[in-house]
Amino acid sequence: MTSVSNLIAAYKVVDELGHKIPINMLNSLLEIAKSDQDGETLSIHGLKERCGLTYAEAARHVYYWEIGNRNKNCGGHELVKVYVNEENRQLKLVKLSGKGQKLIDRIESCFDR
Repeated sequence: MTSVSNLIAAYKVVDELGHKIPINMLNSLLEIAKSDQDGETLSIHGLKERCGLTYAEAARHVYYWEIGNRNKNCGGHELVKVYVNEENRQLKLVKLSGKGQKLIDRIESCFDR
């Protein structure tokens, strides 16, 4: 399979979540997955830095992948979990949920072919 075919296959996995997911939104999910794989702790602020977003944008991305926007009826995929840092309770940390890890595994399997 060519690399373009791999990308198309990976796109189709993500497309199952819903059409028109912006690339920067997907990038946020992939950065969360990368930090998990690297054994790093990632905060929403850290995600902001990695993705070149404002804090508000990074928080919206995280909550899109977690609980979604109930007012707009979008997101809510439960692919990430947000929790409070016990040492600094103002710091919101984010990691993949089990469901999120399964999605990332499916995306990665597109490149193993």
